[in-house]
Amino acid sequence: MRKTLLLAGVACLFSLQSKAADFKPYIGLDAGASHIEYTSYQSTGLENYFDENFGIASLNIGTRIGDYFGLELSTTGSTASENSGVDFSYSSVGLDAFGYVPLTTNMELFASAGAGYYTLDLKSDAGYKDVEIHYQDSDYAFRLGAGAQYNFNDNWAMRGMIRHAFFDDNYFVDSITEATLGVRYSF
Repeated sequence: MRKTLLLAGVACLFSLQSKAADFKPYIGLDAGASHIEYTSYQSTGLENYFDENFGIASLNIGTRIGDYFGLELSTTGSTASENSGVDFSYSSVGLDAFGYVPLTTNMELFASAGAGYYTLDLKSDAGYKDVEIHYQDSDYAFRLGAGAQYNFNDNWAMRGMIRHAFFDDNYFVDSITEATLGVRYSF
């Protein structure tokens, strides 16, 4: 019995090593827009004070695991919405799992699920030279996404994606929807 378990364990190790060749790391850069749904039930007033739409840029590193799965770590930053000397912006770091469905040799659809750590940032110069008031609120969000990717060749691809982040009980924000278009380089 022990020999059987040992052989099964060794077979699993060898199968994992052979699957390691199916890992294909990549790096990507995205640009796009986001829409924020501000929290209204706590009367923060942000929905009346700041614009709901932001420009965003993202840097992504990830790996494809075979033809149908992948993992991606991303960081995103937004432009600032300014009103009366007060700026509001956000940034995030996230980890997402991807599932891919090939449509043709070069085109594929995908869906993602993951979590992100978002930092919401309020800044004001307070009307004084070299004096800045700065308030940050950080929170985790569950996120879902979907999109399409076109693979030009084995290394270069273009990807369009929509992602929605759900906040559980954030003081400022209920949700953030991001739409991005970007490029990927696979190694």
